[in-house]
Amino acid sequence: MRRLLDRFASVGRGAAGPGGEGGFGDGRLRVGAASGRTFVDGAEIRLKPMEDRLLRHLVARRGQVVTKEEFLTRVWGEPLTSEGALTVRVRRLRLKIEPDPDHPAYARTVWGRGYLFDRAD
Repeated sequence: MRRLLDRFASVGRGAAGPGGEGGFGDGRLRVGAASGRTFVDGAEIRLKPMEDRLLRHLVARRGQVVTKEEFLTRVWGEPLTSEGALTVRVRRLRLKIEPDPDHPAYARTVWGRGYLFDRAD
């Protein structure tokens, strides 16, 4: 039970922004921390539960590299899950939120370290 509570508590942390406390908004992508809703170009998108948790954790750690190990233990909840499964989930998330998933502007890969959520202009 403690692990479950820690996992969900980590998703809500972060600085206040246009998307609400711990949320994000830049005119194209809006992630509302309090509402639990995500919008792209004003239209609400449906994320699968793991995609939603990954995105919210990235937003909460905006501007910081989130290691694959951190994702697997704090968000996924199982450190033994393969990095390949994480890569697939991040790819699926990018297909839903990125203007060009092959050249991500939001959920960027930091090779050898993990992922970074920081709007690339």
